[in-house]
Amino acid sequence: MLTLDQRKQVRVRLVGANRDERYSERLHEKASGLGECVDIIGPLYGTDKDELLSNSDVFVLPTSYKNECFPLSILEAMSHSLAVVSTMEGAIPDIVEDGRCGKIFDAKDAGALARILGEYIDNPTRLEEHKKYARGRFCAKYEISIFESNLNGILKELTGEGR
Repeated sequence: MLTLDQRKQVRVRLVGANRDERYSERLHEKASGLGECVDIIGPLYGTDKDELLSNSDVFVLPTSYKNECFPLSILEAMSHSLAVVSTMEGAIPDIVEDGRCGKIFDAKDAGALARILGEYIDNPTRLEEHKKYARGRFCAKYEISIFESNLNGILKELTGEGR
């Protein structure tokens, strides 16, 4: 269990584009009441994004978007050895092995998200295990050479070359 001083060192960085101005205003208003522990950054690209991921521990994608398919942002996070916390949308449960490289929660249950993050704060050993497993899973299943090999196999099967 972390002390109050250690908990005060926890930082939340909200990254990404926001196309809803009213939502953005409400978000800034809520975040301003939380002091300096929350940063609203906006979109990041290239080395700025890589630097932030490299200096983070947990990646959260609390999506409830019904057409979510295969979020590359999760793969990027795993490639940087981050534990991933996300929802049941699209292929996310296939990418994020619940309880091994991160956690899956119901997008409508903010309390569940808070509990998961609290568990990571209070149990840094589990956090490190999930981070390590996420990186290993990325390397074993999603590195570009693995992706290319799998895609070539699918294309050969579709064209009849694999028979």
